[in-house]
Amino acid sequence: MRRFLAGTTLIALLTAACAAGPARPARTSGAPACDPALDTAFTAWAAAGFSGSIAIRKDGAFECRAAYGMADAAARRPNTPETVFSIGSVTKAVTAAAILRLADEGRLSLDDRVGRILPRLRGPVAEATVGQLLLHTSGLNGTHGDDYERLSPDAAMAAIGTLKLAFPPGTGYVYSNSGYTLLALVVERLSDRGYRDYLGSAVLRLPGGRVAGGFWDGRPAAGRPHPAPYARGRRRMRRPVVRR
Repeated sequence: MRRFLAGTTLIALLTAACAAGPARPARTSGAPACDPALDTAFTAWAAAGFSGSIAIRKDGAFECRAAYGMADAAARRPNTPETVFSIGSVTKAVTAAAILRLADEGRLSLDDRVGRILPRLRGPVAEATVGQLLLHTSGLNGTHGDDYERLSPDAAMAAIGTLKLAFPPGTGYVYSNSGYTLLALVVERLSDRGYRDYLGSAVLRLPGGRVAGGFWDGRPAAGRPHPAPYARGRRRMRRPVVRR
């Protein structure tokens, strides 16, 4: 992926779902303290339910790193700047980057029909293009399963193939998780390493060989301590892509 904002201040805000119980901010040893006004603002947000970490980076060096809120309210375990968080649907941006990389490599065109790449896919969505799936203009509406439901590729395609389209592909917009499931299957089929390996080796790879993310239950693994996710105040186990 291309690098943007080179030489400028980049603020990365990595948030977890809101968790009960504020905690005193934690900072990375050796990193400069954050601006007092910024620290005061995030401390107030943490008191209101924010849970996450902040990093300010300029010209290749961190100006400050700090964490706020609780990683696990029940265990009274606070977040630290090393805690990794679920990125939820930001995973779509990572999947899109994998698709565009495959396009750059000549393995697909954004005008390709998804049914040509995934010949077992049935139903009207098979006529949608890869580009339409990327832009949520395929017409796919509804869902083929819960966010963390485990489905085989064939089961996912079978479920998605039964979904009715809200409009003919390319004539409207509706946000679709199912469309990005199909894009992940396209990456799985066209890359020579599979979805997870391709992301870990080609998309999430940083200079020096480190990776910018991982998976809760696979490789590349999350690696560092992660919080207990919450949904509307209730603790819920998840297995998402994470960032570190």
